[in-house]
Amino acid sequence: MTIDALIQTKELDNCLLIGYFGGGNFGDELLLEVVMNMFAASSYENVAIRYANIERYAVYHHQFGYRLVDGNDLWASLKALLRQRTVVVGGGGLWGLDTNRNIFIMSILLFIARFILHKRIYLIGVGFYGSASRLGRISAWFAAKSANIVICRDKESALNFKKMKKDSYIDNDIAFNMPRLDLSGYRAEAAELAELLKIHQKTTYITLRKFRGTVGRRFESMIQALVIAHPKQLFLVSLLQPAIEYPEGDQLIKTLATTYPNVKYMDGDINPLVLYSYFSMHANVFRFMTPQFHAIIMAILSGIEFLPLSYDNKVTALLSDKVPGSKPIGLEELSLHDLEEFST
Repeated sequence: MTIDALIQTKELDNCLLIGYFGGGNFGDELLLEVVMNMFAASSYENVAIRYANIERYAVYHHQFGYRLVDGNDLWASLKALLRQRTVVVGGGGLWGLDTNRNIFIMSILLFIARFILHKRIYLIGVGFYGSASRLGRISAWFAAKSANIVICRDKESALNFKKMKKDSYIDNDIAFNMPRLDLSGYRAEAAELAELLKIHQKTTYITLRKFRGTVGRRFESMIQALVIAHPKQLFLVSLLQPAIEYPEGDQLIKTLATTYPNVKYMDGDINPLVLYSYFSMHANVFRFMTPQFHAIIMAILSGIEFLPLSYDNKVTALLSDKVPGSKPIGLEELSLHDLEEFST
């Protein structure tokens, strides 16, 4: 069973689609935009989407005519849960290093929806990794027991879910469906981005993200040193999460862009398929230096050279599955020499 095959059965119509949607994180918004395109291609009509910060929906997404449910309104979410026939968890490495209390609550609610409300539950393109904490493993157990079908995004996740759910299958991350989508509706916005950035020479694209502990600050220090030491090398820098979630990182890359003429800043608050379209159209001038899981997928699908940075099992699993022979570099072991060797 694959994600595309399941969607084409129309079994997921009349669903409540949930995930980490509405926070502005590139990967989660990308998953939602891809799923909505796939639903629309299969003529889905009755879809409700639980989305935090509905007022910012248009920043990251096109309109598909699906109903948005305020993710910050518990009563609205409960009403949608009662109204829709099925619940779909639309991808992501939810049960891994990034598992938190919200993921645990969601997993419990899936259990209630299945066994008390008698809903059908589908987990599509999901990840469950050995890096998960005890809370993550407990959450994954509730989610697995709740699900009618689990479609995993890599071998490690399939192995972990299979221990708890017989009807577990392996496919790819939802984002790997991007090349199969009709992206003609995104090209005009991608062309506008190209006109804004005006990048025509070989450029290293660097992204920052907020990490726990000191690993992020160490990475940022090396990025700053790299930019200063190589003034003739061009860099494009951005966050792939809202600046309000990581103001220190946003301030750093803005400072780099205003201080050093070889650095250009890009606002990461953008429709993710516009960004994918832009990089696909200009793949020959870029190389990627990014720790974000879905930015790496974007590089793989666009044929862009990238430094195989890994901060979690999910990235290592991705590289093992899709880039055989690659040698992931853990952020803890990363050196300035690694960055210089790659980008210069």
